[in-house]
Amino acid sequence: METQGENRASGRLDAAVSAFAAAHDELYAGIENETKVENLVRLAWDKYSQVDISMPLLQRVLELEPDNIEALTMLGRLAWLLADHVAAYGYVERAKRVAPDDRSVLMQEAFLSQDWDQRLSLYRRVLELYPDAEDARKNVQIMLETTDEGKRRSMLAWPPGQHPPDRPCL
Repeated sequence: METQGENRASGRLDAAVSAFAAAHDELYAGIENETKVENLVRLAWDKYSQVDISMPLLQRVLELEPDNIEALTMLGRLAWLLADHVAAYGYVERAKRVAPDDRSVLMQEAFLSQDWDQRLSLYRRVLELYPDAEDARKNVQIMLETTDEGKRRSMLAWPPGQHPPDRPCL
């Protein structure tokens, strides 16, 4: 037999679940109705670490602008962090078809590459195109100085636009 305290707790949980479901429905309706890419991207950055919010926002960006590089690279990064490597590579490939020399695309492609020479070549390509790219310069230096692959990957700098600099990476 349930006690009065258990009944109250159960009632609060029921109310919380109902409120969450209503908020969820409102969020997705709002995303579906939003047509300003800038708003969607801003909100995706604001909620970057909340993947269940940021990914639908970015998917909506791609519905409106299928070639949006920022959305493609952000989705690729989020997919990688969720261990969906196939999707991560897919987003990078899509971005490469649109803007093969874009800094964020090259940086993400380099990070995802499992081939040492290709990765190093991509970082060097970034430096050719963007001589002020300190993140690429740092990664080349790390790769040339460090022989441990696990350490190399964990020390690599992410390019601007891959995660907010004032927030930790996922």
